[in-house]
Amino acid sequence: MRRIFKRLIEEIEFSDWRPFFAWILFLVFSFFIENYLLKAFFMVAFTVIIAYSTYSTYRRNKYIKKMENFCKQITYINSLTEALRGSMKLEEVLTLILKNLIDGLNFDRALIYIVQQEHRPVVHYSAGYDKGGKFDYSYNVSLDKENSILARSIIEQQTYIITDAPNNFYCEQALVEKLNLKEFGLIPIVIKGRSVGVIFVDNYISKKKIDDDTIQALKVFANQSGIAIENAKIHETIESLATRDGLTNIYNHRYFQEALRKELEKSAKYNRPLSLIFIDIDNFKDYNDKNGHVEGDDLLKEITQLFRENIRDVDILARYGGEEFVIVLPETSRADAYQIAEKARKAVEGYTFKLAESQSQGRITVSMGVSAFPEDASSPETLIDIADKGLYKAKTIGKNRVCSYSQQ
Repeated sequence: MRRIFKRLIEEIEFSDWRPFFAWILFLVFSFFIENYLLKAFFMVAFTVIIAYSTYSTYRRNKYIKKMENFCKQITYINSLTEALRGSMKLEEVLTLILKNLIDGLNFDRALIYIVQQEHRPVVHYSAGYDKGGKFDYSYNVSLDKENSILARSIIEQQTYIITDAPNNFYCEQALVEKLNLKEFGLIPIVIKGRSVGVIFVDNYISKKKIDDDTIQALKVFANQSGIAIENAKIHETIESLATRDGLTNIYNHRYFQEALRKELEKSAKYNRPLSLIFIDIDNFKDYNDKNGHVEGDDLLKEITQLFRENIRDVDILARYGGEEFVIVLPETSRADAYQIAEKARKAVEGYTFKLAESQSQGRITVSMGVSAFPEDASSPETLIDIADKGLYKAKTIGKNRVCSYSQQ
């Protein structure tokens, strides 16, 4: 009772104390009323009036604060929308959304799960953020999983507030234990009737309840976030088309030139080695003439996959043009580049291609030229030229080998 009275006093502004002053004046005035029944009646009546006036003031102030908070949330969401319009990369968009869920809507933790539409739809973790900043957490779940609250929220496009996660049938225990879940909210991200993901929020530190007003603000937030996510995906697709080869889906000539320039600048700045491998498929024109361009395209894709499997993640594989490929090898000496090139060459030589018998040797092979910074060149153009000369040397002395122009 004491706490309630204290809260009531805190909610009442100074200007709202006037009824109390009137009550005190009445008490003083009541001393002059001799009839006790009349005095009691006026005292009770005045007390009821004061109580009602005080309660009305309390409710009014509470409503005003509630509306002010809601207006702040909407204003904040509008500001965020403007900021999201300036962000084109998906990772930047997700980080901005999550950071602002924490800083603007005052949640303790927020995550976004994105639906990947590939071979089968799955909910795939994209990003997480809490009071301590961005954190790493991975969680995948199939959308056909019946007892998954994430899947249900996305499929049904339904908002959920879970109040007792450990005992909820639809909450996967792996997720509950990993995040130590108690109460949390899920708000689907829907664009043009299609679910693209779901926002997860909770207050695992403050234990603050997620009320209806906050949910309404979150729904507006989710709609704006969905538009930003979709725009970022479109931007990434366009960017990919500009930097990827349409047939093999590896980097194209334009991207290679830019990547080589940047890597060479980095190597020069930090005094680190860099190597380049220039590759050509032996007798590819003959293969195309005998088997047709469709089979030739299939061969290019198969060889590309072999290259991918036999180089490192840091290496940059690109299609230079036609049947020619290049590989940029950061922080790699010429000797190490030779080993990587030999590994890739042997992988092609030993692979069983379905139309290999159409070739005079009965197999598909590649020739390679290697150049290195700083030994061979210090500019992108010269590095490419030396590697190309090494490739020509390999072709001249018998093909199916790795050569360096600068080493006899």
